[in-house]
Amino acid sequence: MLASTRCRVRGFLSSRMSFATSPRIVNRLLTSPPYFADSFESGDTSAWSAEDGTVTVDGASALIGSYGASVALDANNSVRKDYASGYEFVAVRFYIDPDGASMSNGETSRVILPRSSGWDYVGHIEFQYASGNYRIKGTIAGDISNTDTSWYVITDESHFVEVHWTIASGVGANNGELKLYIDGVLKETLPSIDNDTFDIGKIDMGSRDRFSGSSTDPFLLDAFVASDRYIGPA
Repeated sequence: MLASTRCRVRGFLSSRMSFATSPRIVNRLLTSPPYFADSFESGDTSAWSAEDGTVTVDGASALIGSYGASVALDANNSVRKDYASGYEFVAVRFYIDPDGASMSNGETSRVILPRSSGWDYVGHIEFQYASGNYRIKGTIAGDISNTDTSWYVITDESHFVEVHWTIASGVGANNGELKLYIDGVLKETLPSIDNDTFDIGKIDMGSRDRFSGSSTDPFLLDAFVASDRYIGPA
């Protein structure tokens, strides 16, 4: 059941809903199309607004369907989707497979990078190798400082990761939020974020801002969806 609904305008029309039920039930209740979805089934990156560096689309990289994307860790290799207007809530779901990438201890790359309509940094999802494990971490940017989740280990196989970024409803509201799911399990919630000066107008996926390493190995990405609701597996 929908607990509450409210709408407001801040340069664009948006709506925010809070729910008194599970994400999977919510997913059935809300039937609007996603903001954007691409599983690379076209065999290329043409559905995206821009490509930086090299993102290789082929059948060997498929995690869902017939095609997927392979991105090398050695540079900024990514695709970007621009939206006509900024959003105050975005759920992002993607599949990732380390694919045996050889990475030095602590080597890290940002695989999802949302930005505001004005190109301000809104947060990110990081992919790292440390202490013999591949790991995932989420970050949400605030007006003053950033807030991070813990690191969560993933195995060297395909996983689906979902993150929800919520923008605070106004000055002093401090109700921005991040939720991080891995394979459908809610791992962590970061509440009470002061981030009302942002919106979400662009999202990068790939390998961005790599640091603490020199690997040139690729890893795999697939089945990207950005939506106004919990998404779940493909």
